[in-house]
Amino acid sequence: MPFCPFVFAAVADELRREVLGAKVDKITQPEKDRLVLALRGGGDAIRPKSSRLLLCARSGAARIHLTAQSYDNPPEPPMFCMLLRKYLSGARLISVTQPDFERALILEFTASDELGYERSVRLIFEAAGRIPNIILTDGDNRILDCLKRADLDANAVRPLLPGLYYQLPPMQEGKRSPASVTLDEAAELFAAAAPCDPFTLLQTRFFGLCPLVCREIAARAGDGVPSRLAAALLDTVRHYAEGDFAPAIVEDPVRHTRDFTVITVESMPVAERFETPSAMLDAVFAGREDAEKLA
Repeated sequence: MPFCPFVFAAVADELRREVLGAKVDKITQPEKDRLVLALRGGGDAIRPKSSRLLLCARSGAARIHLTAQSYDNPPEPPMFCMLLRKYLSGARLISVTQPDFERALILEFTASDELGYERSVRLIFEAAGRIPNIILTDGDNRILDCLKRADLDANAVRPLLPGLYYQLPPMQEGKRSPASVTLDEAAELFAAAAPCDPFTLLQTRFFGLCPLVCREIAARAGDGVPSRLAAALLDTVRHYAEGDFAPAIVEDPVRHTRDFTVITVESMPVAERFETPSAMLDAVFAGREDAEKLA
């Protein structure tokens, strides 16, 4: 069940509608790789409302979304949680951005420092690499700290340590972003590739396309003619760009598995639809975590 860029985009769209302008009321770290931000206000609500934003950097279950779940808190907050409280308590969420089709969200807040001057801080959630992470930076993009630090020995390409400037994960070499390619460019990329099936073409030429999305685009393209495959790809990306999402759990009759997605799926039956991506993610992961506890 991949938390792909389409899901990141749907969550970003929901956060902008529901909690943009909200203030951070409370910050807890119930587990070593899980943070919960209690937010008050924001969105278009006339009356102040309360929301909980979950950031989970657990490998295999990385996600960020609003949650209706409650979590127990440890008696002593971890160091990273204490740092977040220092910089984010009372801060107001002013923007939610997703870098170019990346599996990452950047939450920007404004807050007052000890002297009362306004400052900007960013909380970055990323799941683009092997190790999901949560990173706090100042307004100049300098890292204040990370949930999971990475020195030069651990990550020679992109160390993540306090004092260094934050950089996005490097793009996959030889692959294009499906969000910034034209119809003609996509068709040319497919035509120039060595003969292979549409699914493989999509995965080898573009980054960020999970298997479910590749199978759906390939099914829409039919025979895999480059121009038709390009048109199916761009049509899917158009819905992404327009914020047209359809959160659902789908069933794969061939593999006998379930998956979640926010794109309209025509090649697999829908098991359950949801009003919001957060409701979908709560249902998917809460059920999985309950099963793991009982195992």
